[in-house]
Amino acid sequence: MSIPKKGTRKIIVDGEPFLWLIRRQATYTQENCGNLHIAVEHAEAPGSVLVILTDRPHPQCWGTNEVKPVTPSDAAQWIQQAVQLGWQPQPSGIPFEVRIAGGRAEIIYESGEYQSAQNKCSRLPVITNNQSPITNHQ
Repeated sequence: MSIPKKGTRKIIVDGEPFLWLIRRQATYTQENCGNLHIAVEHAEAPGSVLVILTDRPHPQCWGTNEVKPVTPSDAAQWIQQAVQLGWQPQPSGIPFEVRIAGGRAEIIYESGEYQSAQNKCSRLPVITNNQSPITNHQ
């Protein structure tokens, strides 16, 4: 998976080049008091995308009173923290998601947790032919 190149900014973190992007147009959830999201990928060898869910309200949110911008130094700090938490930017894989809380990045899903969550969903009963799940429950 790759992020669109239009609107990205280049940043060097620990000698590695990265591209980062803040979505210009707010998503539906961001308009309804959501926070800014940042997508990051390695600039030369894109692989796994880092998704940073910031603690900064989106400026287009109807409840935003004060806009606190995301600076390049914020992005660099969060990228460093994500790498320390285990994000590997060059091998391809599922997006690595972190949430910013109190200025620190926290993992939302690790690949093992994500896989176990998928496995739990696959164990749900399958309902066919418009059968009611209540009448077939044993």
